[in-house]
Amino acid sequence: MKSIVLIPSACVLLFFSCKKKEEIQNEHKLVNRPAVIRLPKSTNYTHFKKGTYWIYHHYKVENNGTETLLNHIQDSVFVSGIKTIGDTAYIVNKSIEPATTVLPEEHLVEIDNVIYDNYGQAVFSVMSVGDTLSTINQQVNNKPDGIVSYRVMKDPGLTISVPAGDFDVLEVETTSILNFDDHFKDTPAVFHKYYAKQVGVVMNTYFYLVQLGESHFERRLVRYHIEK
Repeated sequence: MKSIVLIPSACVLLFFSCKKKEEIQNEHKLVNRPAVIRLPKSTNYTHFKKGTYWIYHHYKVENNGTETLLNHIQDSVFVSGIKTIGDTAYIVNKSIEPATTVLPEEHLVEIDNVIYDNYGQAVFSVMSVGDTLSTINQQVNNKPDGIVSYRVMKDPGLTISVPAGDFDVLEVETTSILNFDDHFKDTPAVFHKYYAKQVGVVMNTYFYLVQLGESHFERRLVRYHIEK
């Protein structure tokens, strides 16, 4: 008799177990889960792995649009390794044959989705579009504010064409007020630096004071390799 009682009891237990499992599955189907929001990362636009490099050509661009390739300038930037300054480990980017406005060695670190240099200045952040990244005061001719620069993060909605290809870009625009010389004081110097996702810097502009207002120079990406 015990076996006759136990069999239906087992069936009832199995029925409820199956029903409970089915209800759970149905509940899961009915739940409206929020979409997963993947925040953009600044490190998608700058790359820190050793072996990564970028090669650039330089062009002189006149105000009338005439361009001249400067064959004597072809510089490259490569990730050379890590350098510890104080308590912080920085990625080191080195330049070979850089233009005057390009640092021969650059130290970068990513903190909370912002790229900083070793002076503590923010240089890039996808989370700060429309904001001023940093303000820089430089002493020139014994003037503490000889040059005051404002670095602003922008999304210009541009596609930049360079020898390496066509790229949708974010921009870092730096405006420098040249207080050290009355001749240039009312003519701000504006520099543009364009970053492409999964690539890095694809173009930046620079100029020399003696040619300010007449022409500028563009440093355009020719080829690159991103180490995985």
